[in-house]
This record gives sequence, C-alpha cells and structure tokens, in this order.
Amino acid sequence: MMVRNFKMRKWAIRVVAVLVVIAAGWYYVYMRPTRLALQRWAEIGRPMPEFEAAFRPMVENQSLRELKQDVKAFEFKGLYRGDPSSNLSYVNEIVAIISAKPQVGDGINLEKLSTTYLDAHSDALAQFYQRILARDAPSWNMDQRTDADYSQPSYIASRQMSQLCTTDARRRIARGDIMGAREAMRACSRLTENLDQGSNLVGVMIRCAIEGLMLPAEVQLPTETDEWVDRTAEVEAKREVFRRALQMTAWENMHRPQVIYSKSAPALFMDPQGWWKWINTRSSTNPRTSGANLARMNAGVVEIIYQLEYLKTDLGAAKFDMLDAEFSTTFGYGDSGQGSNFQRAWHRQQIIMLFDEEVRLIRLIRARLDQGRPIKPDEFPSFVVPDAHWMVTLDAEGRKATFQLSPMPAWAIDGTVAPMDAYPVQPDGSQSWQYAPAPAK
Repeated sequence: MMVRNFKMRKWAIRVVAVLVVIAAGWYYVYMRPTRLALQRWAEIGRPMPEFEAAFRPMVENQSLRELKQDVKAFEFKGLYRGDPSSNLSYVNEIVAIISAKPQVGDGINLEKLSTTYLDAHSDALAQFYQRILARDAPSWNMDQRTDADYSQPSYIASRQMSQLCTTDARRRIARGDIMGAREAMRACSRLTENLDQGSNLVGVMIRCAIEGLMLPAEVQLPTETDEWVDRTAEVEAKREVFRRALQMTAWENMHRPQVIYSKSAPALFMDPQGWWKWINTRSSTNPRTSGANLARMNAGVVEIIYQLEYLKTDLGAAKFDMLDAEFSTTFGYGDSGQGSNFQRAWHRQQIIMLFDEEVRLIRLIRARLDQGRPIKPDEFPSFVVPDAHWMVTLDAEGRKATFQLSPMPAWAIDGTVAPMDAYPVQPDGSQSWQYAPAPAK
C-alpha cells in the first residue's frame, strides 16, 4: 500500500510539473509578449486600455452616399476597398499632367499636354466641386474592432479622385480661372479630410501623399493672408495623427496579427542554441505573439518621434537602427527592416509638411510684392524644423526671391523619400522663384 501511495504521489508530482511547464510555456509564448507590449505603451504615456476605451469607429454619412452617386459621372465604380476597380479612360491624361515638371515660378503651361477629357467635363467638374463643398466631408464605415476584413476606404479611388481635382485645378490656372482652381483645391481637401481620422498608418500616408499632390497647384494661388501665422499647433496636430495611427496599427497587430517571419525548427536545431532559438522564434512568429511584438516595436517608434530634437538632424536614424537590431536579435526576425519602414513614413510626413511650408511662404511673398510691403530678416521661423528660420532674399524690382532654410537638417535634402526637385524652389537659396508681373492697378 505504501509503495502504491508513493508511486501515486510521484505521478501526481510529475503531472503537476508538466502542468507547470505547460502554464509557463503558455505564459512565455502567448501572454508575455502581450504584457510587454502593453507595458511599453504605458511607459511612453499612451496606455493601450485608455486608447481602446476612447476609440470611436467611423460611420458612413450621407455625404459619402451622395458622393458615390456623383463620382459615377467620372467613371468611378466604388469608394470602398474590395469594390470593383475604376478603370478610368482618362488616367493617362491626368498622369501626364501630374508628371510634368512644373516651372520654378508663377504660371502653369500645359500647351504640350492633352486636356481633352478635362476640357470636355469642365462644367460637370465645377458642379461636382460645388456639391462637395455644400456637404460635410465624406466619412466611411470603418471599425477595426470587427475582424481582419473590416471595411476600409478605397485608397486607390481616393487618390484618383484627388488626381482628377488637382489636375483640373492646374488646367484652370493655366486658363486664368483662379476662382475655379480654388474651388477644385478646396473640394479635393474636403473629399479626403477624413481619410486619416481613426485610420491606421496606411490611411495617414495616403492622406499625406494627397497633400503633396495638391502643392504644385496650391503654390500658384493667391494667399489668404499676408502674415506669417504661427502654425505650431497645426503641425503638432498632424504629428499626433501619425502617432495615433501607429498606436492603431499596434492595436490591430495585437488583435489580428499575421505571421511575418517563420523559421523551420530543424534548421534551428542545428544551432548550438537551437532549443532557445526555437522557443523564441515560436513566440515571435505565432499569429498572436508576432503581433504583440510588432505592437511593442510601434511603441518604440513613437518614443523616438516624440523627441523633436531629432528633427534638427537626421530624424533619429541611429535610434531606428537600434530598434531594428533589437527586434532582429531579441525576437528572431532576422533583418526585419520594420524600423526603417517606419522611419521612411515619418520622414515622408515631415518632408511634405516642409514642402507645404515653403509653398505658403512663396505665396505670402507674392502678396508682399504686390502690396510693396517690406520683409524682415527674422520674420519667418519654421514651424516644421525646430529653431530654424526661412531666410528670404527679395529682388523687388526683378520680382523674384530665393528661400533658404537655416540651419538645414540633413533629412530635408538627402533625397531619401523625395528628390530635391520636388521642392517648389530649392530650399538652400541656390534658385530663385520668378513671380509674374505686378497686376495692373
């Protein structure tokens, strides 16, 4: 009897030990990465539970329902991801106009480019803009809490609509229809106003690309103010949209992750530390925990971009490299490159905002020239680059000006996400913007 009891106790101990090992494995493989991700977001002051509690899904509004009907006249078949593709017959015409290198100065010349479709639909487009501006900004159904295939805007259709509006604005400017061009640009902005609201990083970057698409026409239009208005709050709000999108992407990764990298167990067993690497890799590539690890990485990205001092130099390139290294070794991803991808997205948002700032300054100087008002050397601080100023050298008689950002951060001119000729005029003072003759009085 004693022997039997002893054996039973031994078996009980073994069973308990096995259960403990299973529980520990479950914690390590499934729970620990999630806990670490939540902890990381809390450490940077953005607790994920608070973020989730404040989340409000987007709901389709009447403006979008009416827009769906309006755009049929311009060959669009749908405005949601998954809708039939819109094979626009005029796509080559608008792409050619967008691709044409604009002159460095006032005026747009489209004489060598076809505007057949835009000319034929000029009145229809003008009425389209008026209807858009008479309504609220369109809003799509989008609720990330549902499943992996949640409803999303068609970013392709959104970009194509923006291309149509902006190329028509350029055509109108070339024809001298400034008022019509203004309406086209306002309509373009209204159409895509909600693309980055409640969205993940993809929506934010599409909205950013559309803003860049608008600038070649925007720079030709009269300014709405001849004063250099403080835009610090506006710039910070756009950066917060980027951070929030990263957190939304992290939330999605934790709830609907996908396997990003995988390794075969036999290959890992050939390594002296194969068992440890196998366990580590399983915890990294498991559909649940890979998302948690990526969510933790997103928190690291947000921590980097909170440091606005990096905007004065290289956007924290070394920090992004360290983040990549951490996730390639700690989580067994190999050379993940995720940090570099996030850095490029952050870089792109900053460069578009800098382009926009130069556009605003070019337009303001045009107004000053027309009014005969002088400028002051320290009048134009940059709201995109901390502690930098725009130095404007004005030739009032020749109606031209150069623009130099000083000091110039490396990321502004390295050509990584946009070539230097994407600036309306070179930001180093080496090129002049030629203004049109003064309007007759």
